[in-house]
Formats: sequence, structure tokens, C-alpha cells
Amino acid sequence: MRHFIDNEPIPGIEAEYTMMSQIAPMIPVAAINQMMQGLMSDSNMVITVFAPEKEGLTYPTQERLLELIAQVKAEDIAPYVDKVSNEPLISQLPQAGKVVKTEEGMFGSKVYTLSNGVKVIVKPTDFKADEIRMTAFSPGGNSLLPTEDIINIEVLNEVCELGGLGNFNSTDLMKVLAGKIVGITPYVGSLEEGFNGSCSPKDLETLMQLTYLMFTAPRMDDAAFESYKNRAKVALSNQELNPMTAFNDTLTATLYGKHPRAIKFTKEMVDQIDYARTMEMYRERFADGDDFTFMFVGNIDEATALPLFEQYLGALPTKEGAEKFDSKINPTIRKGQYTNNFDRTMELPKSTVFLLYTGKGKYNARGKMIMSMFAQVMDMVYTESVREKEGGTYGVGVSGGINHYPKEEIRLSINFDTDPERRARMTEIIKQGLDEFIKNGPNPEQLARVKEYMIKKYQENQKENGYWMNQLKEYYWHGIDGIKDYEQMVNEITGKEIQKFVKKLIKQGNCIEVSISGTK
Repeated sequence: MRHFIDNEPIPGIEAEYTMMSQIAPMIPVAAINQMMQGLMSDSNMVITVFAPEKEGLTYPTQERLLELIAQVKAEDIAPYVDKVSNEPLISQLPQAGKVVKTEEGMFGSKVYTLSNGVKVIVKPTDFKADEIRMTAFSPGGNSLLPTEDIINIEVLNEVCELGGLGNFNSTDLMKVLAGKIVGITPYVGSLEEGFNGSCSPKDLETLMQLTYLMFTAPRMDDAAFESYKNRAKVALSNQELNPMTAFNDTLTATLYGKHPRAIKFTKEMVDQIDYARTMEMYRERFADGDDFTFMFVGNIDEATALPLFEQYLGALPTKEGAEKFDSKINPTIRKGQYTNNFDRTMELPKSTVFLLYTGKGKYNARGKMIMSMFAQVMDMVYTESVREKEGGTYGVGVSGGINHYPKEEIRLSINFDTDPERRARMTEIIKQGLDEFIKNGPNPEQLARVKEYMIKKYQENQKENGYWMNQLKEYYWHGIDGIKDYEQMVNEITGKEIQKFVKKLIKQGNCIEVSISGTK
């Protein structure tokens, strides 16, 4: 773009790198400081104030703003000194474990069982030279935490990382990791807890050290927690000003009723968070390493990696007895027909409509594929009918899938934005599209295009680490082989089979409709 608009040359990335390598070292710090001193002057300065237009709010005057700037300029501010510790992440290595069992795994992977019971699944690839992906999971999640802790449960994933790890607070930890390509995020979901991480091959040991510390040395930082609380209160206050917050709250209440685990988190709840209890729950969920399955996909040399797995994953703490998630404690979607259409004042009025159909159905590869095909076909149908013919919206989102845990359930959601005056008409067209599909099945040409795309995407995915990670998780968590005979299955699924599948879902009579319409 800069080439065509500004006549900037395009020498190519290699030439640009060569030039930058020659120029950058020649620029002294003094030149940068001199340039900044020239920029930061009392002339040609613009002060911009952003504030809500709110009754009773006092805005700073020009004189007050200039006074504040003068005060700061008069202060004696010492230059910033960046203190970086040379202390290692782990000062004393833990007692290492050993690989006690090696098996062939799915999709060309190897399954290693460590002496403490931890399972490690490794699939080496050569797709990206500088990428190793890691996923770890263990059954349980917040379903095993008491409902009376729901406020702490709601913020657990945000709060657990505030304090850093081991001897390093969050800021110091970032400094220690500077220059490394490594990242890891813990999570406690409704039915499982685990990690998502990645690194370059050279930083695999750092990833293992961080993983070990997240199990054994999560750190608390009261100052960081207070800062988090202040930010959360501001964010929640601003959120209340957004009409879509009312829509999301109504949608949650419609789906789950007054279930104690489907709360609306408010700014008043922020001060009720028990930091110590939240961290206690985190440590509880990660106290047992032998329930965990670790999966690694990418440019991983097993000869180098196995000693690291033994040293850090093999040293994870364990407890007796295997855990399972509680399939009954979390909220389930209401059954039957239910409609809730309501109005809210908006600066720019619009209607947002959400339709959800649910029903019983088996979780398997074929059913998931059928739902995917159906959603893609309906996306084409609504693009033609609602967007192009009626001009009623920019797009209709259609999503279909099957849940496995805590119970097998088919879900079909349709959502779109439109003019408030056209909400009823557009919703009618959406429902008519479903009725016509159930009556006539998919358009053969549209279905053929969907199948062509799915096979093309499947072939492209063979060279993606993320795809293989998802397939390993699908198999080892859900027990489903999503690759076996994939292209054959795509080709043999007929329009009648999809039609029958969808008809069975809709006939179960579970439809929730929620919409918000803006008014001036």
C-alpha cells in the first residue's frame, strides 16, 4: 500500500533486514535522546481529555491541566533502573521420575507413562521449525468445587496468575522470560483443568519449568490483586452502560434460569472475592499430577525432550485415587419453547436476535460432520435470503455442534443483527428457512460446495500443528477418531441423511428465542 500511495520502494524482506542490520547499530543512544528532547517541548502540544458525558461529573479546566503538567515537570524524577534478577526459575531441581512404559499412540504419536502416573503423548512434526505446542488436561474442573464459592470460581482463571510463580512476581517473571519464545496459560474449566502452552524447541526446558512451578509454586501478590480489583470494578461499571450487557444477562437467565452457578457477576461482587480461598482452590485442582495427560505436537526431538519430561513432569505431586467430574452440578439448558423479546434505549437502535435449538443426540464423528455440513449450508441459504434478497442484515451466524460432556446434546444456534422494525420479519424468514430444509433437504449444489470445501480444508490441515493437537485431544479426551475415513465419510453423507438428522432435532421441540430491540 505504501508503495502505490507513497512511492516507497519494495526491496524485499531480505534486503530490508540487511539494511536494518547496517543502520540500527550506527544510531547512538545520544541521538535518540536528543530527538526525544526536541519532541517534548512546551510548544505544539495538544492535550486531549476523554470523559463520559454524565450529569454531575466535573471536567478539568485548561488551567488545571497546564498546572498538572507544570507540577510534573518540576518534580525531581530519578531515571528508571530496570532490575533483572539472575536467579534461575528453579534454584534446586526436583526429584526426577522415569519413563516406565512406552506405547504407540494415535496419529503417529508415542505415549509415555511416567513413574508418577503422568501420561505424555508426543507427535513430532516438521511443519514449523520454531514451534512446539502443548496441551494438558485432567478431569474434574470447577464441578468439584463447592457452589458456595461461585464468586471465587468466576474469577479463578483471571486471579490465579496475578502473583507470578516461585520467587518471581508477575513483572519480574516477564523480565526473566525476555528473549525466550515461551508461553503457558493454566485454566480451570467446568469439567476439566489443564494448560495450553507453546515454545520454540530451544525453550522447551523453560516451558517444563513453568509447568512445574504452576503445579507446585503459584504465588500470591496482594498489591497485584488490589490492582486487579480496581480494574475489574471500572470494567464492570462501564459494561453496565452497554445495552448488549442486558442482552447477555437475559440470555443467560433464559437458558439456565436461577441456577446458582449461572450468576451475573457485578462490580459489587468484586469486594467479595476471597483471594486466599481462590488460590487454595487453584492449588487443589492442580495437586494431583497423575490425573494429567500432556500432549506435545511440533518440532520436538524426543531424545532431548524425554529427559526434560522425566525431570519436571515426572516430579509432579500425586495423590491416591482418580478423579471424575461431577456431571450434575453445572447448569443445563432449559427445555421446551421459550421466547423473550425486549426493548432497551440505544444511541444507534438495532435488534439482536438469538435462536437456540437443542435435543438429544449421540456424540460421534459422523454426527459432528452432519451438523457442520448443515450449518455451512444454512449459512449459504441465509446469505441469499436474508442478506442479498431482503437486505436485512450483514450476515447470519449459524453454528451447529454436539456436546459430549456432561451429557450428549445437539445444539444449533442462529444469531443476527437487523433493524428493529424488521426484526419480526427477519426472524420469520430464518424459521422459514429451517422449515424448508426439513421439508426439502439441502440444495444439491450448495451441499456439493460444502463437501468440496471440507475436503480441501482437511487436506490443508494435515500440515498444521494445531489441527493435530485438536485431533489428539478429541481422541484422548472424547474417545473419537475424527480422521478415520474422513474423505469417504464426507462423500457418502447424503442430503437425505442431513435432512433426517435436523428434522429429528427440531421435532424435539426445544427452541429458545431471545432478542433485544433498541429504541431512541
